[in-house]
Amino acid sequence: MSDVMTSEPTEGSMGRMWGLSLDAWNNIIVAFLGVTAAAALVVVVATYIAFQLQKLEAKQASDALERYKIGVAAQVADAKREGIEAGKTAGDAMLRAAGLEKEAADARLQTERLKAQLAWRTLSADEAAALKAALAKHPGSVNLRYMDGDPEALFFAIQISRLLGETQWAIAPGAVKPANTIVFGISLPDSEGPDAVALREAFSAAHLPFGTDPLPQAGASFNVSTIDGAPILMVGSKQPVFP
Repeated sequence: MSDVMTSEPTEGSMGRMWGLSLDAWNNIIVAFLGVTAAAALVVVVATYIAFQLQKLEAKQASDALERYKIGVAAQVADAKREGIEAGKTAGDAMLRAAGLEKEAADARLQTERLKAQLAWRTLSADEAAALKAALAKHPGSVNLRYMDGDPEALFFAIQISRLLGETQWAIAPGAVKPANTIVFGISLPDSEGPDAVALREAFSAAHLPFGTDPLPQAGASFNVSTIDGAPILMVGSKQPVFP
């Protein structure tokens, strides 16, 4: 019989794995647990720091947004204030412009009034045509007089004289200076005789106003020719226009 040999573990090989004893493995586990705990602590600390940084960044962003909003609000307020001031300035400028425009319009009106007052009398085409047609119906004789020393009256008398000549009227012209007075406008003082009637009808047809009052006594006359029995047609000075 062969002897069956059994081996029992020796003290040196009992409780080992991969050459490490149970105590060694326990120490390793403890060490890993310590490392894990340390890593967990690091994670916790890192997470806390990251959270605090995020809060800080969020607060900084919020503060920056508030500062931006305040700045924008201030700019809007400034813009509104500047707009109001600009509007006031523009309004004042418009008022000044309107005032100046009114002054200019008033000045133009005064100028036109002054021009009308100073302008010499001129027969319009319609007036001349009507007067000529009426005078041509009854040619006659007339003593044409005008204010001495008044070129405007002489200018108007020349226009009337030309129409009288074109319609075959006999004309005796002359300048007169009434004593201590001035005769204004056209006068046809003589009411008797067909020539006097024809003159009044002609001036009425042309819508040319005239007076019929007797003329003042002449103080002087110059180069006056006269047709006996003919009516007088007096061209006085232009009637002044009062405001």
